[in-house]
Amino acid sequence: EQAVKRLLRSDGSLILAHDVGTGKTLTSIMGFEALRKKGKAKRALVVVPASLKRNFVEDGVKKFTTDSHLVLGNKQEAAHGGKNVKSIDEVTPQTAATYNVVSYDMFKKDPEKYLDRTKADTVIYDELHRAKNETSKITDVIKKVRGKHRNFIGLTGSVVSNSPADLVPLVDAMTDGKHYLGNKDSFESRFLDVDSNGRK
Repeated sequence: EQAVKRLLRSDGSLILAHDVGTGKTLTSIMGFEALRKKGKAKRALVVVPASLKRNFVEDGVKKFTTDSHLVLGNKQEAAHGGKNVKSIDEVTPQTAATYNVVSYDMFKKDPEKYLDRTKADTVIYDELHRAKNETSKITDVIKKVRGKHRNFIGLTGSVVSNSPADLVPLVDAMTDGKHYLGNKDSFESRFLDVDSNGRK
């Protein structure tokens, strides 16, 4: 409830940096539903690791909503996956679902196509820590399309792996670079102290 309220106060942008198993999937769905009730969202594109596509649908969307959903896969998956599995080439703005779930690998090939064909105004990035490397392809892709959708919901159970500065690229992606943290190097020099043992 607190996270959903914060999402609404933040005008549709939030990074949920909560431990594994604490309900990030449910929170992202309830956040999106709250945005819909306020008239600030209509459709979501959910970007997940390939192994979690079905999980997000089965343990999330189908469990907690009655909304329409599509799993967006390659042509082979679409041919054998049933009525709720399609390739992006089969999807039009008229046939897109409320929740459209795609893997990072598929999304990064042509992110504009996924946003255009689904008409998603909200992107939910599961496992957002994949964007912690400022020079990675997925970080570039997320930043490239940030101005093309209204709402951003990022989910991660490991916001910091090596340094507190790991959060900088995540905030950078969410805000389209409109923040005061600087880059990772300047963040570390401004905000981190190192003790005599080299610990940050």
